[in-house]
Amino acid sequence: MENDFKYGQDHLTVNLALKIARGQINGVLTEEIKIKIEKNYNVVQDIANGEVLVYSINTGFGSLCTTRISKEEVGKLQSNLLKSHSVGVGSPISKEIAKLMLILKVHALSMGYSGISLRLIERILWHINNDYIPLVPEQGSVGASGDLAPLAHLFLPIIGLGFLSKDGKNYKPAIEVLNQNGLKPLASTTASISSILFASSISSKATAPSGIFLQLLLSTTTNKGELFFEYPFTTPPFAVSVCGELFFKLTERFPFLLIFLTSVAR
Repeated sequence: MENDFKYGQDHLTVNLALKIARGQINGVLTEEIKIKIEKNYNVVQDIANGEVLVYSINTGFGSLCTTRISKEEVGKLQSNLLKSHSVGVGSPISKEIAKLMLILKVHALSMGYSGISLRLIERILWHINNDYIPLVPEQGSVGASGDLAPLAHLFLPIIGLGFLSKDGKNYKPAIEVLNQNGLKPLASTTASISSILFASSISSKATAPSGIFLQLLLSTTTNKGELFFEYPFTTPPFAVSVCGELFFKLTERFPFLLIFLTSVAR
């Protein structure tokens, strides 16, 4: 449709993201973007099957950056990465904010630079379009490396773990929801989980020379939350740090504050 938002192609603003989250417009993947995603996914698979070590594709993480991971264990490593970072605590963030996180992640991944699989992006889209939104605890992130803890919880349902809700109150085990809808957990593949955990800041920087991308990261620690807006023509990124608890309460009640902060960042 003419009014559809095209992930990975159109200019994403806070206002558009909110409209997608509220079902006022649809977000879609065009055939052009699908081809680009699959092309770069195949590049990553070729690297994984090659002899050259490439960090997080066929190696471990951190101090294990030179340790080669066998093809048979790559999927297990990716799943363990997701599970090990799901350490958030506290009350769930609002359903709308969690949904916005999904929308922003799809937009970043749809630019095709992460090498992630099309079926994983389409599964995230299924959650957005069907309004089954993951439970994400509001405390646990240090606001670095892509907000590991919140994003880990956000994508646990991909592998059949975590919890999902349509109303933001009554959460059900993700595996139960998937089974009811005839879906199965996706098997982790090379770089799949590391892409959704780390890709946010990487994608915005990678696409900066060729397109316009608004990068929004929401995170909370025990004491504060950080809201980051990254623009391709702004260095360093504009950052606003506010009290996390107050921030989430205000944005739940007054979503236009996000739009105001964006205009200030410009």
